[in-house]
Amino acid sequence: METAPGPFRSRGFLAGFLFTVLYAASDEWHQTFVFGRSGSSADVFVDCVGSLAGAFLHLRIKNAQKKEAQTD
Repeated sequence: METAPGPFRSRGFLAGFLFTVLYAASDEWHQTFVFGRSGSSADVFVDCVGSLAGAFLHLRIKNAQKKEAQTD
């Protein structure tokens, strides 16, 4: 069984992303019950994009620190 390239080989990455999707969806669903609020699938999408951006930023910082440690 081949592993996926890049950050997608990590089960932690997948678990974190799935948690974000489920939490965002449940939050938007909850908002449909609150007076004056409405749920939006666009908000779920924005939350997911934010989750991916945070994960990739974390990986870039981690890789930069690893390279810096190797050059010392």
